[in-house]
Amino acid sequence: MTVVAQEVLLGRGSRLIKENQYHTENLMIKNNKDGTVVNVPHGELALRYCNLKIELQVLRSGAGYYLGTFSPEEGPISRESEEYWPTEAIAELAMENGDWTQRDHP
Repeated sequence: MTVVAQEVLLGRGSRLIKENQYHTENLMIKNNKDGTVVNVPHGELALRYCNLKIELQVLRSGAGYYLGTFSPEEGPISRESEEYWPTEAIAELAMENGDWTQRDHP
C-alpha cells in the first residue's frame, strides 16, 4: 500500500488543515489530534473527473442539501449524492449511515 501525506479540504467552511492525513488507493484516513484514526469518505466523482481527493461533506443548493465536495478556491467541485435532503441534519445522518446513492456521472 502506498501512503502519501497531503493537504486536503476538511470540515465546514472547507478550511485547509495540515494534520497527519494519508491517502490510500480507495480510502482517505485522518489521524486526529487526539490520536484516533478516522476513515474519511471522499468524493468519487471529484477524484474520477478532477483528479482531486477531497473530503465528502454536506453542501446546500437551491434544491436542498446534498453530499458533495467543495474547494475554497474553486467553489463546489462535485455533487456526489443522487438525493437532496430537506435539512442539513438529515443529510449528515445519511452520510454517517451510508444511506445515500453515489451518482455515476457529474
